[in-house]
Amino acid sequence: MEIVLDRGRMARSGVIMLVCSALMACVSGCADWEKPEPAWDFTDLRGALDSGATGGRLKLAAAGFEEFPEELRKLPEITRLTLRRNKIDSLPPYISEFSRLEWLDLGETELKAVSAELCGLGSLRMLYLNYNAIPELPAEIGSLTSLVYLNLDGNRLTALPAELGNLSKLRWLRLNGNKITALPAELGKLSELQRLYLRGNVLTNLPLELADLGRLTDLDLSRNKLTKIAFSIEKLQNLRRLDLSHNQLTVMPANVGDLTELQSLWLIGNRIAEEEKERLKQSLPRCYIVF
Repeated sequence: MEIVLDRGRMARSGVIMLVCSALMACVSGCADWEKPEPAWDFTDLRGALDSGATGGRLKLAAAGFEEFPEELRKLPEITRLTLRRNKIDSLPPYISEFSRLEWLDLGETELKAVSAELCGLGSLRMLYLNYNAIPELPAEIGSLTSLVYLNLDGNRLTALPAELGNLSKLRWLRLNGNKITALPAELGKLSELQRLYLRGNVLTNLPLELADLGRLTDLDLSRNKLTKIAFSIEKLQNLRRLDLSHNQLTVMPANVGDLTELQSLWLIGNRIAEEEKERLKQSLPRCYIVF
């Protein structure tokens, strides 16, 4: 691994380690992003029911449920709910009754499908469906137009519906660790998107419309099967962190130097020739580059 800072000059190995750790956290999506741990009103279902409340914020993670708890219907006004790490492989139709839900965490629940009723929760802003067994997304996903954050890491997705492009407020989209082979052109309609993570899929090419994501600051395409970057990447003028490591690239676009805000570029695990490395160092003199 070769690290380049200001044309490769870094004096202390300790600084290198610190910088690499920080950059890896940012690029992999581990850095903070307006995601403080919410203050929960209740951390057990019985306590919530006994309180006489009809809503609030309810944390039921790893509570031993083997299905969606029907008693939640007595709390129709809840705004935040986490059921992470329970065994809930399907959702009941009455999930649509929770119309005030803004935050829903169903990660690590063995969920096998995203239902149309779930997609009817128009107030949802944060939705966690990561590390489940979801093979596809319904077209109705495009109805979740209030979504700001969507996490689908670690599922079994092979494709994405065009309707995903209807999520006009979406700022953070996580799709790491799926089996996605291609991206829909409609992804370019996500005009508010700032962070896009697609690490560990099987992408071989990218739609030209990715160039329309002008607010994008973080783009992770590592561990795919890309042989070239064909879209006009220089249009991503807010891009700060770009991870293309472990693909099959030999060159970068000629005008990559136009990415004046780029702070880190990861290219380790590609087939970049020495001549191309030198060109990139010259084109991006203020960028951390890892070959």
